[in-house]
Amino acid sequence: MSYSIKAKLMIAVTSAVVLGMSAFIQPAEAAKKQGETYSQPSEDEQKIDIQFSLVNQTRSGQPIVAQPVEQENIVLGRRFLGAIENYTKGLGELCNTVDNEKDQSNPICQTDSHKQGNYFFNSDGYPIFKMDFAPNATPFDGDLVAQVFKYRKGEKPIFINAKEDKNLQQFFGENTDITDVVVYSILKPQEDESMFSYLLKLGDIPESEQCQNKGNCRYVNDLEFILKNSLLSKAVPVRTINSSGLPNQARALIQNKFEQEVPVATVPEPSITLGALAAVGAGSLLKRKAKQS
Repeated sequence: MSYSIKAKLMIAVTSAVVLGMSAFIQPAEAAKKQGETYSQPSEDEQKIDIQFSLVNQTRSGQPIVAQPVEQENIVLGRRFLGAIENYTKGLGELCNTVDNEKDQSNPICQTDSHKQGNYFFNSDGYPIFKMDFAPNATPFDGDLVAQVFKYRKGEKPIFINAKEDKNLQQFFGENTDITDVVVYSILKPQEDESMFSYLLKLGDIPESEQCQNKGNCRYVNDLEFILKNSLLSKAVPVRTINSSGLPNQARALIQNKFEQEVPVATVPEPSITLGALAAVGAGSLLKRKAKQS
């Protein structure tokens, strides 16, 4: 048999083996990513000035990593790395019932809508925008920090920024019966001052769910629980807690819950068998060529 025929035969056999083995390498099943997108009203309630999403998986479909947050060797909370996606400042306007006459005559607000609190929602339960949200800053992905904070005079939650700390100190000073809260803060990666924080009063939590033990507090330690119960929509933005008449309205509203498939690329580990076949084939061809020369 001539050299060229043998070489072609060897290539054909090797190719067949490779194809046969590749048939057993199945692509990974797409991950199911769940999340919520929040639209946050500004202080005049009708305008939206921030949007962001809270998710349970990274963009590549990996579970969110939770790191303990410690102070003086005491675990105070959890930092969920990459749980915030597309944090964006901008401007939008919700259909709002504060100005009833104006909104009732607005066809956008009345289309397939119902009232809930001060806002109009469509049949899917999403707030209706009178003016679509338009970003005016570059979005970023960040982290969510959750902490049970037991107030002591002069103390402040970890990572909270100076402006919000002032609001919190005033809030606790005026509400001496409130001592325990959960604070959710949004941070840029590797930074230690919050972009924005939200306050969830533990008095609003059923007694059976009270976070007496930080190690077992699902309001802090369990991202899936936080998502499932839409806890950020029940927490008041810290900047509004001292605004008269505003805390019940100016919340981080859930725009929608969502679920999407995140394709996870399968990268097979280097195959010893395939490597061996390649080496044998190359060696045989080299030997054959050497003998002919």
